[in-house]
Amino acid sequence: MRDLNTRDWDLNQVQPGMEVCDRNGVKVGAVAHVYRDPVLEAESAVGQESASKRMVEVKTGLLGLGKHLFVPMNGIQAVTSESVVLSRSREEFDQMGWASRPASLAEPH
Repeated sequence: MRDLNTRDWDLNQVQPGMEVCDRNGVKVGAVAHVYRDPVLEAESAVGQESASKRMVEVKTGLLGLGKHLFVPMNGIQAVTSESVVLSRSREEFDQMGWASRPASLAEPH
Protein backbone atom coordinates (compact mmCIF):
# COMPACT_ATOMS: atom_id res chain seq x y z
CA MET A 1 0.00 0.00 0.00
CA ARG A 2 1.57 3.27 -1.16
CA ASP A 3 0.77 6.68 0.29
CA LEU A 4 -0.16 9.23 -2.33
CA ASN A 5 0.72 12.89 -1.88
CA THR A 6 -1.71 15.64 -2.79
CA ARG A 7 -0.45 15.79 -6.36
CA ASP A 8 -1.06 12.05 -6.86
CA TRP A 9 -4.65 11.67 -5.67
CA ASP A 10 -8.01 13.18 -6.37
CA LEU A 11 -11.36 13.18 -4.59
CA ASN A 12 -12.62 10.32 -6.77
CA GLN A 13 -10.34 7.93 -4.87
CA VAL A 14 -12.10 8.69 -1.57
CA GLN A 15 -15.07 6.37 -0.98
CA PRO A 16 -17.66 6.04 1.81
CA GLY A 17 -16.55 3.61 4.48
CA MET A 18 -12.83 4.34 4.16
CA GLU A 19 -11.01 4.77 7.47
CA VAL A 20 -9.97 8.33 8.34
CA CYS A 21 -6.90 9.10 10.48
CA ASP A 22 -5.41 12.34 11.73
CA ARG A 23 -1.87 13.35 10.75
CA ASN A 24 -0.50 11.36 13.70
CA GLY A 25 -2.10 8.14 12.46
CA VAL A 26 -4.83 8.13 15.14
CA LYS A 27 -8.13 6.81 13.79
CA VAL A 28 -10.77 9.55 13.68
CA GLY A 29 -13.66 7.72 12.04
CA ALA A 30 -14.85 6.76 8.58
CA VAL A 31 -15.88 8.56 5.42
CA ALA A 32 -19.66 9.08 5.49
CA HIS A 33 -20.04 11.00 2.24
CA VAL A 34 -17.92 12.60 -0.45
CA TYR A 35 -19.25 15.91 -1.79
CA ARG A 36 -18.32 16.60 -5.39
CA ASP A 37 -19.42 19.50 -7.57
CA PRO A 38 -19.21 18.46 -11.26
CA VAL A 39 -18.58 22.06 -12.36
CA LEU A 40 -15.77 22.44 -9.84
CA GLU A 41 -14.32 19.07 -10.84
CA ALA A 42 -14.09 20.28 -14.45
CA GLU A 43 -12.54 23.60 -13.36
CA SER A 44 -10.01 21.80 -11.20
CA ALA A 45 -8.99 19.70 -14.19
CA VAL A 46 -7.84 22.88 -15.93
CA GLY A 47 -5.94 24.13 -12.90
CA GLN A 48 -8.43 26.30 -11.01
CA GLU A 49 -8.66 25.63 -7.29
CA SER A 50 -12.11 26.05 -5.77
CA ALA A 51 -12.95 23.58 -3.03
CA SER A 52 -15.95 25.16 -1.33
CA LYS A 53 -18.26 22.33 -2.44
CA ARG A 54 -15.67 19.57 -2.58
CA MET A 55 -15.18 17.92 0.76
CA VAL A 56 -15.40 14.75 2.77
CA GLU A 57 -17.90 14.18 5.57
CA VAL A 58 -16.39 12.03 8.33
CA LYS A 59 -18.49 10.26 10.94
CA THR A 60 -16.70 9.95 14.26
CA GLY A 61 -17.25 8.06 17.49
CA LEU A 62 -18.13 4.49 18.27
CA LEU A 63 -20.15 3.05 15.38
CA GLY A 64 -20.21 6.49 13.77
CA LEU A 65 -22.52 7.86 16.48
CA GLY A 66 -20.30 10.84 17.29
CA LYS A 67 -20.18 14.21 15.60
CA HIS A 68 -19.58 14.64 11.90
CA LEU A 69 -16.64 16.54 10.46
CA PHE A 70 -16.70 18.36 7.11
CA VAL A 71 -13.15 18.28 5.79
CA PRO A 72 -12.24 20.34 2.71
CA MET A 73 -9.86 18.89 0.15
CA ASN A 74 -6.96 20.96 1.46
CA GLY A 75 -7.48 19.26 4.85
CA ILE A 76 -6.50 15.90 3.36
CA GLN A 77 -2.81 15.08 3.46
CA ALA A 78 -2.82 11.69 1.74
CA VAL A 79 -5.03 8.91 0.43
CA THR A 80 -4.12 5.24 0.41
CA SER A 81 -6.08 2.34 -1.02
CA GLU A 82 -7.78 1.88 2.38
CA SER A 83 -7.68 5.20 4.22
CA VAL A 84 -7.64 8.98 4.22
CA VAL A 85 -5.02 10.84 6.25
CA LEU A 86 -5.94 14.35 7.38
CA SER A 87 -3.44 17.20 7.53
CA ARG A 88 -4.26 18.13 11.14
CA SER A 89 -4.20 16.42 14.52
CA ARG A 90 -7.46 15.57 16.27
CA GLU A 91 -6.92 18.46 18.72
CA GLU A 92 -6.98 20.98 15.85
CA PHE A 93 -10.31 19.96 14.25
CA ASP A 94 -12.51 22.40 16.19
CA GLN A 95 -10.30 25.40 15.46
CA MET A 96 -10.37 24.48 11.76
CA GLY A 97 -14.18 24.73 11.80
CA TRP A 98 -14.59 21.19 10.50
CA ALA A 99 -17.35 20.36 13.01
CA SER A 100 -19.81 22.72 11.30
CA ARG A 101 -21.65 21.87 8.09
CA PRO A 102 -20.97 24.66 5.58
CA ALA A 103 -24.17 26.49 4.61
CA SER A 104 -23.29 26.16 0.93
CA LEU A 105 -23.08 22.38 1.16
CA ALA A 106 -26.04 20.46 -0.24
CA GLU A 107 -27.49 17.53 1.67
CA PRO A 108 -26.25 14.16 0.34
CA HIS A 109 -28.56 12.29 -2.03
